[in-house]
Amino acid sequence: MNYGKWRRGEKHKNLVNALISEEVMAAIVRPEWRLLLTGFGNSYMNMGIDESILIHRSRGENAPTIRLYGWSTPTVSIGYFQRLGEEVDLDKAMQLGVGYVRRISGGGSVLHEHEVTYSIVVSEMDPRIPSDIQESIQLICGGIIRGLRELGVDAEFKPVNDVVVGGRKVSGSAQTRKFQTVLQHGTVLLDVDRPKALSILKNVAKTMKGRFSDELREHIAGINEYVREGVSFQSLNEALVRGFEEELGIKLVKGALSVSENDLAAKLSASKYSTREWNHLR
Repeated sequence: MNYGKWRRGEKHKNLVNALISEEVMAAIVRPEWRLLLTGFGNSYMNMGIDESILIHRSRGENAPTIRLYGWSTPTVSIGYFQRLGEEVDLDKAMQLGVGYVRRISGGGSVLHEHEVTYSIVVSEMDPRIPSDIQESIQLICGGIIRGLRELGVDAEFKPVNDVVVGGRKVSGSAQTRKFQTVLQHGTVLLDVDRPKALSILKNVAKTMKGRFSDELREHIAGINEYVREGVSFQSLNEALVRGFEEELGIKLVKGALSVSENDLAAKLSASKYSTREWNHLR
């Protein structure tokens, strides 16, 4: 037997085994989640997609998913438990071409326009997700914070569900749990149209007690107020992907909605989110 050849073969085999072991360990430490980049959609379909992903995840028919998206027209989303008429000046919204939709999650009213919106859908049984709701919100918001810090924005978490910079809110989130599945979605603001927000969102205007939009600047900001060169929708998407990967210890792999997910989203959009019965529920 050629001993030198045998030793070279053993070294090669050990090297291959080591590489395989590293890959296996990496897969164990960083499981693959699906990444959806669905671009700009209308309000009804945006909410329909989030709920459809949740329903399919609860059945084990898709992977844990992070979706990043925008809004094709300015829209106010209100929390499930809110009263539409108390939150939104409907006449002013119509005048300004701003739509509205009710979410399945709680939380407050939000004007969606210059932002990246994210949603995360994962089983409650996932070992990465704390059973405690507040802890899980903070963990997920940690991905946003990591992404923003990568862009040079010194963000931090503010309970219950905000990300702030210098005390000003740049991101808010809401979470719901249904069918043993977690859905958390929220905004990361690029820019803020303060006059529009004050004219449409009744509770924001009430909180500000009639003060001008410059006063709102003390409370809410877009991240482009903190960077020298403007951050685009695309560059914020990329930073958030890296932030979520690092914070959650996962690998995000680009995917697409399944036919079943898309069909259910369209059905929910038409039969639920676009209806007066749903949006004027309270």
